[in-house]
Amino acid sequence: MKNNIVFLGVTDNYPLMFSANNSKNGLIAKVLMKEGHSVTIINNILGFRGLKSKYRYSTEGEINAYIFPEKGLVQIWKNLLDLYRILNENYNNNRSNYIFIGYTYFPLFLLNVLYAKILNYKTIVLITEWHLFFENVNLLRKIDYFLFDKFFGYFVDGILPISKYILNKVIHFRKPILIIPILADFSQSKMNRNLGISSTNRYFLYCGNVVYFPVIDFIIRSYKLFSNKGGDSKLYLILSGPLEGFIKVNQLIKELNLFADINILSNLSHCELTFYYENALALLIPLRQKKQDTARFPHKIGEYLASGRPIITGNVGEVGRHFEHKVNAFLAAEYTPEAYSAIMKIIERNISMANKVGENGRRLGINKFNFENYGELISNFLKYNLA
Repeated sequence: MKNNIVFLGVTDNYPLMFSANNSKNGLIAKVLMKEGHSVTIINNILGFRGLKSKYRYSTEGEINAYIFPEKGLVQIWKNLLDLYRILNENYNNNRSNYIFIGYTYFPLFLLNVLYAKILNYKTIVLITEWHLFFENVNLLRKIDYFLFDKFFGYFVDGILPISKYILNKVIHFRKPILIIPILADFSQSKMNRNLGISSTNRYFLYCGNVVYFPVIDFIIRSYKLFSNKGGDSKLYLILSGPLEGFIKVNQLIKELNLFADINILSNLSHCELTFYYENALALLIPLRQKKQDTARFPHKIGEYLASGRPIITGNVGEVGRHFEHKVNAFLAAEYTPEAYSAIMKIIERNISMANKVGENGRRLGINKFNFENYGELISNFLKYNLA
């Protein structure tokens, strides 16, 4: 085997939960295993609520993963000691050893880096957001974001940003840098697009967590405007998250009198999720003309592209670097219900064009965002920049 690689704190209780972090980092781990590297995933030591003891997921041919329990401060201390022991036992004297690390609370980030230094691991940061651009956060979190964004690069050996914007933000650290964009598995989707869009049950679709209620609110109001102007396709919302978020969404739907037009789905299997993606008129992922969205590159775009259906999003940041309006995506020039509803109307009236845009988007995704394209690239980055 080539290298010994640990993903530390960049996943959300992988593989027991589904999240964007788990999807992207799971794909990176998978392709690195294909390259012959030994890969281990260690989840955040803050723990997983409801877990009574440390959980190790280990199946032949699969990635080893550790999940810690959450039982208060004493348990966190135990988890810290356990983490050191796992890293120490995992270290391989016959190979180069790396830790892929992400944002955690800055003190915890420093502790993880300290462990790496003591045990002689090299550290590479995966960074997908510029945290200082986050809005509506409390003072302590703002301080933590400031410390991480301003200083993390001085403590690590390499940086893997998700966007060109973030690359420009971190280049002053003078560390080896490789952009790893959104990733998806393009072998999964069958592109079975002849069911929903050729029937009377036509729909637009958004998939996300109810904690992003402002985005869901925007989509519902855009759809309301589309409906008011004669649109007759439905809106499907595939949602996850806390109950109070679902209550807010349902209250908004009731307020706008859209119960007959909006379907809310949740707890879908991967197969079911793929089916709904592949049979939608188009897939919604609004982006705002704000710094936070300019810096990021939503992982969901890659999953959407794999379905072969067109995406509706904003001409913001990294999206503008890769996509062209009505060629491989539908790009709203403004973050307004009017702009998004107008695009929905265009798609409903010209499904053949939407199909072509979706096919072009998938081709773009296969060329630029297929996770299998990045195994050799990351391996060479480690070999020639960090060995």
